[in-house]
Amino acid sequence: MEQNHDAKKAALAKRIRKFGLLALCITCAAIVLETVLLVLRAISNTRWMLSHQNTEPDDILDYLIMAGNQHFWSNQFPSALLLIAMLVLSFILYRRIRRDGTPFRFENIRLLRISAVIMGVRALMDPVERTVVDLLQYSTLSLRNFFSLLFRSNTAVWLCFLLLLCSEVMHYGAVLQKQSDETL
Repeated sequence: MEQNHDAKKAALAKRIRKFGLLALCITCAAIVLETVLLVLRAISNTRWMLSHQNTEPDDILDYLIMAGNQHFWSNQFPSALLLIAMLVLSFILYRRIRRDGTPFRFENIRLLRISAVIMGVRALMDPVERTVVDLLQYSTLSLRNFFSLLFRSNTAVWLCFLLLLCSEVMHYGAVLQKQSDETL
């Protein structure tokens, strides 16, 4: 019985390591791509802002570019940084799982929970910014608008809850793994 259990465990660990290599490669490529795109966008926005810092906008296009630049620094840049942080945490998680051959480690659960919190913060960024702008411009605060912005097309909210659920499932698996290791 113990020999059959060890053979199944070894076969599953081999599959996990094989998938882990693919996940590592894809995640590494995503980290590099996101970082390069963020740096290029930041350079482009900074150059435009420096070249137009002492001039008044001439036409509607200048106003739109200026508004886009402000939105980039207040919303898109921090959001992209959080995405890169999530990708780095994913890379660490995949590397650990590949090294250990099992996802059911308490360190992995902690990484998954941290990722869920980062995703939750990322989900809140746009609705909070829009609510603050509404409050400053119109002196009104609408929780209904805040929650409609939060849940309307924000997949980050659902991903946050999914990651939290997965972390609980992994915690359960880690407890079972620990019990299994102790009984065998």
